[in-house]
Amino acid sequence: MRMTRPRHHVRTLLYKNALLKRRHPIRLIFELVLPVVFIVILGILKGQAADITVPSGWSDNMESTFSSSASVAPTYSVYLGYPATSPAPAKFAATEATISGLLLRLSAMSLAEGRGLDDLSASDRQTCSSLFLFNGDVSIDSTSPHAVPTACAGKVVPYKLAIVPDTTYTRAYFAAAVHAWYPRVPLTNASRSLTIPSLLDAIAFYPDEAALDDYVS
Repeated sequence: MRMTRPRHHVRTLLYKNALLKRRHPIRLIFELVLPVVFIVILGILKGQAADITVPSGWSDNMESTFSSSASVAPTYSVYLGYPATSPAPAKFAATEATISGLLLRLSAMSLAEGRGLDDLSASDRQTCSSLFLFNGDVSIDSTSPHAVPTACAGKVVPYKLAIVPDTTYTRAYFAAAVHAWYPRVPLTNASRSLTIPSLLDAIAFYPDEAALDDYVS
């Protein structure tokens, strides 16, 4: 058990501080009164400011959003920034980045950037889109049950998260641990539902940085 030494210096410092305050009452008054005076002044100034009316809800018509009155706050769109063509984020709706959202986003980007999808038949294109995007079949391992659908006929190349280097640690420990956190997850109990692909199906290993640079270039 560790013994704590008595802190006699604390008592000495408090006594010294009390003596200083006693010898300089004007300083003590300023230390106590000035902050109170500033708080009171700020409160008075705040009370003199005009109230700003914030309209309830939001507006979808951004052209009539802003009022000419300085006492009326704008009503922003729930989804769009201002103006609607601006990349500024929405004022109300906000999104939070997650690994699951990233995996779905990668699938959507891969399908949207597919080359020659119009060359596929209507049934193959529907099968490719349904299995790739909604069923999470994005694995580039042809032996995997969740491999890229053959109906895509090589028209869609899935985005992958690169892991370097390719070692026993990155495969057997890191990737396996992260896969346990982010497995395949169906979002509903229906037989055909939106399924988030597993992180293991969305990663690719490279032996070193040079191999990754060669693949990218």
